[in-house]
Amino acid sequence: MWIATALQETATILIALAIFGYAAVALACMAFTFAEGKAEAHSPAVWRMAGLSLCLVWPVMIVVFAILQRAGRRLTPA
Repeated sequence: MWIATALQETATILIALAIFGYAAVALACMAFTFAEGKAEAHSPAVWRMAGLSLCLVWPVMIVVFAILQRAGRRLTPA
């Protein structure tokens, strides 16, 4: 019983580390892209910020749809 609990805790920690790692890399890339866009000044800051913030959203959508698809497979009869 304690092994299952330890495995669940380990999985939770690994998922949290993966999310933190992705967010750190994405934010660093967004900072460089924002600085480049600011130097070029081709588009308004509002559109640049909207585009950059969407960079954080699309991986979340993939995870949500993957979870929903997996849950749907479990609910359908074999």
